[in-house]
Amino acid sequence: MQTKPDIAPGLYPWLRATYDQLTTQFTEGRLHHAMLIQGVKGLGKSQLSVRLAQFLQCATPQSNKACGQCKSCLLHRANTHPDCYSVAPLGDKTSISVEKIRKVQASIVTTGLTNPIRVVLIPDADLMTTSATNALLKVLEEPPQDVFFILTCPQRALLMPTIVSRCLDINVANVAKEKLAAWVNKQVAIDFSTAQFALFNYSPLLALSGINSGMLDFVAALRQSVLEIMLDQGRANAPILPLVQLLKEQTKDQKITIDQTIDLIYLLIIDCTKFASGLTCSNSFELTQPQIAKIHEMDVKDFLALEQDLNQLKQLIIEQPSINKLLQLQRVIVNFAPGS
Repeated sequence: MQTKPDIAPGLYPWLRATYDQLTTQFTEGRLHHAMLIQGVKGLGKSQLSVRLAQFLQCATPQSNKACGQCKSCLLHRANTHPDCYSVAPLGDKTSISVEKIRKVQASIVTTGLTNPIRVVLIPDADLMTTSATNALLKVLEEPPQDVFFILTCPQRALLMPTIVSRCLDINVANVAKEKLAAWVNKQVAIDFSTAQFALFNYSPLLALSGINSGMLDFVAALRQSVLEIMLDQGRANAPILPLVQLLKEQTKDQKITIDQTIDLIYLLIIDCTKFASGLTCSNSFELTQPQIAKIHEMDVKDFLALEQDLNQLKQLIIEQPSINKLLQLQRVIVNFAPGS
């Protein structure tokens, strides 16, 4: 029986099959010159990109992993490899400019300084401006020899179709949620359910970080405060103060951002909307049967109105990043509980 080749150490388990496939393709001389790794934040896209770049440029690879000892590996370890280019927004900018792409383009037309293989890493490729995208497209259409491009983004729809069509599509999110949740369970000392996984957008690394920062305790307190407002009879005297106080305390330590809080409340309202409509859902907030029964008695229009207000708040934050998010969230809550 043939044994499976040794996998590069430290790779997250859900990335190993993809890494094995890509390194095999390179060894056999059929790896695509451009790869697009897509998946939500917290799936290890950067780790896969860097490990693949190390392997591609390793002088003496062992099976399907970089040796870790050659000059190229040592340069990678020091983050100073002259033939591995990482393209990211400049300084405090939030987008990747065309100048960044052109600079890399000028560098890769010549032979490598220490390695015949050159690698261009573009994390958050969706941050490229239109001009940068067009400049990259020209390079991808006529790539220099021995140059590999590794792009990452949350989802392919965020990139121009012409870019996507010239890349090997690699979806690291194409893993069973149960398997990812099971991995998280092994890393923490609590019982973490697949239903709760939805709170972290089914991202194992975000889940691990959130659990370690006490996010599940915050979720329980948030659920209790929001439900007290929603399930108050007629909401004439809805107990809004506990929720406001919870939000103020949460902003002090900044372990959980106000943006995350808004997303959590939004997810809770989505669950409540489904229960009020008589639909089933994952119940990621672990609502009890008595709570679900009370929600089922409420008018679904109330939940839909709150859902719309939260959506508008999200859009407002995008348009005005400097806005007082906490104050605006409190406004939305007060609007939902007009008698408070």
